[in-house]
Amino acid sequence: MRKPGKKTMVVAMVMISPGLLCSAAMAAMNCDYDSDQDVDGIDLARFSTVFASRDPVADVNGDSSIDQGDLRLCAEEFARGDAVAPPTVAVLNIQDNSVVKTGFLVGTASGGNALAKVEVSLDAGAFAPAAGTLTWKFPLPAGSAGWRDGSRHTICVRAQDMAGNYSAEVTLVVRKGNNKDVNGDGYVDLAVNESVVSNYGKVYLYHGGPDGVTPAAQTTIWGEELSNSFGDALALGDINGDGYADLIIGDYGYNYTRGKVWILHGGAEGIASRQFYLGDPADTILYFSLYTSTNFGCALACGDVNGDGYADLGVGAMGYYGMVHVFYGAALGIPNKDLAISDQHADFSITGNFGRSFVFADFNGDGYDDLAAGAEEYNSYQGRTCVYYGSQEGLQAVDSPPNYAILTGDEGGTAFGYVVTAGDANGDGYQDLVVGASRDFLQGWVYLFHGGQSGIQSGDLSAGFSADATIKGVSDRNQFGNALALGDLNGDSYDDLAAGSRLYDLNRGRVHLFYGSGAGLAPYTDLNTMPDDFFLDGESQGSLFGQAIVFDDLTADGYADLTVSAPNRAAVYVFHGDFSDTPAGSLAAGEADTILNGFVEFGWALGR
Repeated sequence: MRKPGKKTMVVAMVMISPGLLCSAAMAAMNCDYDSDQDVDGIDLARFSTVFASRDPVADVNGDSSIDQGDLRLCAEEFARGDAVAPPTVAVLNIQDNSVVKTGFLVGTASGGNALAKVEVSLDAGAFAPAAGTLTWKFPLPAGSAGWRDGSRHTICVRAQDMAGNYSAEVTLVVRKGNNKDVNGDGYVDLAVNESVVSNYGKVYLYHGGPDGVTPAAQTTIWGEELSNSFGDALALGDINGDGYADLIIGDYGYNYTRGKVWILHGGAEGIASRQFYLGDPADTILYFSLYTSTNFGCALACGDVNGDGYADLGVGAMGYYGMVHVFYGAALGIPNKDLAISDQHADFSITGNFGRSFVFADFNGDGYDDLAAGAEEYNSYQGRTCVYYGSQEGLQAVDSPPNYAILTGDEGGTAFGYVVTAGDANGDGYQDLVVGASRDFLQGWVYLFHGGQSGIQSGDLSAGFSADATIKGVSDRNQFGNALALGDLNGDSYDDLAAGSRLYDLNRGRVHLFYGSGAGLAPYTDLNTMPDDFFLDGESQGSLFGQAIVFDDLTADGYADLTVSAPNRAAVYVFHGDFSDTPAGSLAAGEADTILNGFVEFGWALGR
């Protein structure tokens, strides 16, 4: 929970050295000799001295002569600029050293004179005008001109008033993340499902903002048929590269478990509510009509594996052979597809006990997202996780290094790869892989593997290979690691790990937090004898608190906010980042900053 008043906005109060990151903001007042951004008596006295001595610095109008033109210019600037404060500018939705998960910058500006414009420079390029002044908005690169996931960039913002005075520049260094802002207001949005066996099921969208999400959803999507799995997989990402995140919904139980996926494009007004069972359309439908028990749509994730600026979509189909299908994004989005038709297959597919959990992340820092997919049933639930590396051509099914890596679980049927996620726990710029071995009703283990220039190193835990960090759950029936997420909770530029134990204390549920550092996580932690850094407990037994976990900065204050679901209590809890005002140890779910409530199995899934 954040301290009152902890939230800050980035305001232009500090001048940046010329040429350091952005072009220097030059005062437009030629006679401002003391560079205080106004022309007053001090400046006129200085001008009188240099004008009388014919010093070249008296040539304020730059016409190579010292004459009445210089006198007139200084008189005009004195008349309009004496004691007028320079403008200020603020960026409201992005903080320095943060991860950008929106397609837009938004902010405010003010000044003693009327404002003329707000300008933005990206990566030391030319300044371009934003839309608006007192409140302003600027689109970040998108589509084919978009930044690559994980890449670092410099943003500079300045304002100018009608008198020609510039503000000091705001300079931010940021990292590109997956766009999760469906309405382009600059704030990450939250998707939550509600599975109801005797109904169509629903998905709700909650818009983020300076105070986080509000209890009332802005969008409601009803399913197409009676199902208890509509929305059990959710994802957000900019598939068509227009700067607005799109919502992807999976229903792996659709039509006798054949499964179906819907894509809804975002826009300036967000995504309108609709009822699929009444025939309301989606922008894209992905389907597999041939076999039952395919479970197409059981898991979803977005990433950019070919670096073209469009988010690519991964769809899990854990039935039969266990598959992950990847569809590449494009300017027109992804076309409708029935994978049973030969010319409508996915752009990339893998087979082999996959489909329950996978993640896109750039483990080798080459600017292309890689695919890490868990195969928890491999070798009688020993489990393994496979990494396929992205490239300009996308993913390649080459089962040998350097295009492929395999991590094999320890012996004992713990289902290594039951869940996978990624983030940068040691802050070195390479994404790290976290794998849960958390088979139902077991105690559970969590392993962290650091990324690097060569990506993820292959290894077999049952043959003596060691993870960079290993965490052992408390006891059987905790299912430690059933849900995992990484995000910078305390704003120190190291991603922190949240790990669910949804079966803890007769299914009350607990979420454990482990803080990242320059070394990542502790090499070994046994929760039976060694404490976590923090933990959150569910409100009541049976609630399954920790079923789903997401880290996103919903308030855009520079601290990742932790969202945790408890579907058997039909509640979703949002804890705003930075627990520095909370005593070390535990925090009850009821102390969340925001609690969202629904009906049956509300929050079984959260948008990734």
